[in-house]
Amino acid sequence: MAIMEAEIICVPKLVDVDAEFVNPFLTAAHEALVSLGGAPAQRGELALTMQDEFSDDVMVEFQVEGELRGVVFFCMDEETAKRSVSAILRGIIVEEIDEMAQSSLEEFSIRVSEKAKRQLLKLGYKVNVRSRLLLKEGARLPDFFPFLTVGLTTRCGEMLAFFNISRTAR
Repeated sequence: MAIMEAEIICVPKLVDVDAEFVNPFLTAAHEALVSLGGAPAQRGELALTMQDEFSDDVMVEFQVEGELRGVVFFCMDEETAKRSVSAILRGIIVEEIDEMAQSSLEEFSIRVSEKAKRQLLKLGYKVNVRSRLLLKEGARLPDFFPFLTVGLTTRCGEMLAFFNISRTAR
């Protein structure tokens, strides 16, 4: 598995990370999972971790730019991804992350980014949220960065969400 050097925007300190930055993504993921496949997510415990590398089988990266800046990762193993895609496809058995499965995961990422952006805009933050799907690529950061992590439990399996978002300097 090759670790990809990516242009990942991370905030060195999380001194002003607020639930109002995290909740739009968690709510958007929950809504997207329900609307796409009826698999709601239950939030787990919140923790602070230091990361410089992500190497999960399937990751969705969300870049946040504008009045907020940072990155969010939703990470899962391949089996959880296949079961999630199966739920999205209303029960079709998914044996591999092929083109159709990738398309379903990209649809999930687009819905989450759009819903999270809308919620952040409603809160008064002018932001852009871009997403991309990483399959067995991984991502390496230039240094260790702090992330708020939240476990998400669905009937399809476990996901971990990593948040490094902060207000931009004015």
